[in-house]
Amino acid sequence: MNKKSCLLSCLDVKAFTLIELLVVVLIIGILAAIALPQYQKAVEKSKAAQAITLLKSVYQAAETYYLANGTYATSFDELAVDIPWTGSAKWFSAGAAKSNADWSVQLYRTSLDTEPAVTVGRMRGKYKGAGFYMYLEDVSAGGKIMTAGKPYCVERIKSGVVNFSADDHSYCAQIFKGTLLNSTAVHARYYSLP
Repeated sequence: MNKKSCLLSCLDVKAFTLIELLVVVLIIGILAAIALPQYQKAVEKSKAAQAITLLKSVYQAAETYYLANGTYATSFDELAVDIPWTGSAKWFSAGAAKSNADWSVQLYRTSLDTEPAVTVGRMRGKYKGAGFYMYLEDVSAGGKIMTAGKPYCVERIKSGVVNFSADDHSYCAQIFKGTLLNSTAVHARYYSLP
């Protein structure tokens, strides 16, 4: 018996057939197709958790400023909160803004000087135009009451500086399981978060 045949027969090694190899590759492909979207959702939730933490910090600082001064702050310099971002790009057209490459945090009131809010919005990426609001006072929007101090997920549609670039409801509803509160054709879709 030659060395080659002895090696295979003595070790009782069997080779994979092409079909077996294709089945293994197919199974790995299916598992990857299932795992990748879940991984992307987890990454997005992690980014959003950081944004919501910042949103809550700015909200608390704005509330503290209001209690001390009887009016809402109009710039971040008036608040006792450290935001290391140095840019001034805006997610929405109104209010003071600080930004980095991915996010913009803003203090604003509407043109009627009502509805003071803090917002954090995505400036780029797959979900550009999505973000979060926290109103500083209770607000009625589309027949729904938006409660002060509660974060809401938003997909900005047509108004403002940065508009939502992904499929409708793909950020707030699909990633965060938010419930649609109202939608206006010229403004945004608002969702309550679970």
